[in-house]
Amino acid sequence: MRAWVVGMLRPLAIGGILACGGDEGAAIPRDGDPCDDGEPARCGRSEGSDGARNAVLVCDRDTWSEALDCGAGETCRDDEGRGAVVCTDELDEVIYGEHTGACAVAGARACSFELDAILRCEGGTWIIDTDCTTDILHCAFVPAEDDADCADPDGCLVCA
Repeated sequence: MRAWVVGMLRPLAIGGILACGGDEGAAIPRDGDPCDDGEPARCGRSEGSDGARNAVLVCDRDTWSEALDCGAGETCRDDEGRGAVVCTDELDEVIYGEHTGACAVAGARACSFELDAILRCEGGTWIIDTDCTTDILHCAFVPAEDDADCADPDGCLVCA
């Protein structure tokens, strides 16, 4: 199995990746811009940046706040169908869910930003499905061919 080298802030989710959400002409949020509380996580730009849209933003008290950066060489895409975001590089596609944030697909799963939990979408909100908090375990994606217990052909989330 490929080494987990994507860093501590690289949560994953199960399911196919949907097309980019939002209109190409729509305004791209920036860290510090106003938002409406309850909006799901979105891709945007770091404060002061006019560069790539690779920051994962969450709406906190009516202001977009950077939760994490997708990383060098990666891009961020909104997955509005799930209320999640996707960080993509040449090796991975990663879906982030915000614990207690809005989501759209009942039963969808994602890792928390901190990799300490597997989240599940229930009633329009990401909730903790499995707690991965130990000094050794963290939320990780396992390809189906690498896990005999994984029934999803797209792969599974596990505490590894």
